[in-house]
Order: sequence, then C-alpha cells, then structure tokens
Amino acid sequence: MRTVWASGHPCDYIDVGAHYGVTSMHMAAHIKAHGMACRVFAFECGKAADLAPKNITLNRLDDIITFERKAVAHMSIPQLLTYEQTHLEAGSIVTNSQPAADASYVADAVTLDGYFSGCDRQLLAKIDVEGGEPLVLAGAKQLMCSSLPPAVIMEYHPPNLMRDGADPSTILDAYADDFSLFAFEPAPTPAAISPPAATVYEVAPDAMDSLTAHIMGTARLWCDILLLPKSAAFYDETRRFLEKASNYVTAPF
Repeated sequence: MRTVWASGHPCDYIDVGAHYGVTSMHMAAHIKAHGMACRVFAFECGKAADLAPKNITLNRLDDIITFERKAVAHMSIPQLLTYEQTHLEAGSIVTNSQPAADASYVADAVTLDGYFSGCDRQLLAKIDVEGGEPLVLAGAKQLMCSSLPPAVIMEYHPPNLMRDGADPSTILDAYADDFSLFAFEPAPTPAAISPPAATVYEVAPDAMDSLTAHIMGTARLWCDILLLPKSAAFYDETRRFLEKASNYVTAPF
C-alpha cells in the first residue's frame, strides 16, 4: 500500500476486522507523516473493539481514522457474533468457523456496497474476519465491479471456510477476469503473531484447487491473497514491486 501511495495515487484504506487497530494506526501514521489527503475506515465488532478506539485516540489518529463498531457482512442487518470467552480477541459472524465458541452477542452490520455507495476514490482493503471473508465480498459486489474496484488483501484460511460449507477454491472465481491474484505465504514457525511473508507468488485463476491443497499441507493452514484490479492506475507499479521482491517465486505447485 505504501508502494501505491508512493506512486502518487491517493487511496483510502479499509480495515475489515481491525482488531485492536494496529494495522489501521500504521496506515494512518504513514498518511499523516506524509501529509496525504487520505483516510482510514476501521471496522471491528468483536471484543477488541472495546480497546481499538482508545488506542486510536492515544496515538492521536482520530482525525485520520473513522472507527465503526460494526460487522461487515452480506446484508445490513444485525448479525450474531460468536467467540470463545478464553480468546476474546477473536470472533466471527460465521458460527461454524468458531467450533469452541461459548459466548455470543448481536452486532450491528453494514455492507461495503452500502457504506461506500457513491465513493469516487480508489480504495485499498484488508479483510481478516475469521472465515467471514465470503460474506464481506458478497456485500461488496457493486464495489468490486465498479469503475474503481478496490485492491483487496484477505486472509485465505481453507479450514475456516470449509466449516461454513464454502468451497475455498471457488470463492474467488468471480474475480478471475478483472483481478490478478497473488498469494503471500507466512513463514512456517516464527514467533511473531503476524509473520512476514516467506514467499509471494501469482496464482492463476485455474490454480485455486492446487493452492488450497498446498496451503492445507502447510503448518499454518492459511495465507493472504491480494486481489489486484487490472484496471487500477497502480496495477503496473504494484506488479513490478511484487515481482522484484526478494521473496517472489514462481508458483510452487
């Protein structure tokens, strides 16, 4: 995203599943330090939302970040969020993705289509919602096929997706023509909660089955996937940036 901003394209950042606000604050701090006319929109409806606004205020980033204590889903109606009382930071509106859930409450919800209706700015989005990624994308159909489709980086966790009955290999089929897909695999066993990518590679639209099988055979069982819109003004710059990275490889399958 810093590469996109450095290329002179003013893009707002959407953080779906903002947790304690760490990623939102990193982005907002970069925006503020460089005097860019960009904003951050952070969405979190889990227990982490108790602290996220306080973190944003303590870091003096309220003027850049709009925080919404809401779920992002396929419909703008209240959603049941379930979580484990021994793991308060995680939660999901996809009940089956939380097999050990023992607590729940109802959270207000929005769709990205509704929230960003009429938006005339390029958007960059991060989606990490414990298996609810297909619901977020289902509520962003208009946005994803608009004249300014967002670049999206999302967690791809096949076990969570399959618990809700989804076929992980097909959830991105609708974007095969208009987006290039890149996988970011985390390092196998680092201590960091959010490890740096060990490998980055492009995924052909017809290779999603192979990617799923490959990820299911790794220790971490997940990767991140970037959906890079081919129509974006920053497409060429971003692609060159990825291909020149030291951890860029040809697809390992």
